[in-house]
Amino acid sequence: MMSLTIAGTAVLNSLVADLSPELAAMLLASVIGGYTLIGGLGATFYVSYFNTALIFVLILMLVVEVFYNPFNNPENPFGSSESVFEFIACWKAPEEPMGNKGGSYLTFFSSGGLVFGIVNIVGNFGTVFCDQAYWQSSVAAKPLQGVWGFISGGLVWFAIPFTLATTMGLAYIGLSSAQG
Repeated sequence: MMSLTIAGTAVLNSLVADLSPELAAMLLASVIGGYTLIGGLGATFYVSYFNTALIFVLILMLVVEVFYNPFNNPENPFGSSESVFEFIACWKAPEEPMGNKGGSYLTFFSSGGLVFGIVNIVGNFGTVFCDQAYWQSSVAAKPLQGVWGFISGGLVWFAIPFTLATTMGLAYIGLSSAQG
């Protein structure tokens, strides 16, 4: 929880000029504490739903813009998976430090990726079993809603981060290639 507070403080500091970190932390704690005090645990659920929906909409907008370019944005060099592939295929990844097979960014055989995946899985299991927010949500939910919530959460646990990370990573490398 403390890392989220520090991260939120850093975001507020980057968005607002000349805002002290202490004031940013107090504002963040006041807003979160205020809506929790007024609305109770239900307010935290509604805010979580809203934040999740907002993040999903932004992710879908990013994926659509990178792979389809529906508005024919002239600054977007992509528009299809083929064009993303063309921009990335010509770039060679640093073979030795990253451990990518064949020196390619377009591979699933990466020793760094494997280590990251293992660390991420272990860390996420630790978060789920040790973070009090997960337990509060599961205890406060009605049994039927809790079951469907955990089933749907388990189904998208891999798909959503994979889609976001792949799209953002490939778009970054493709844009770097497009700009020379």
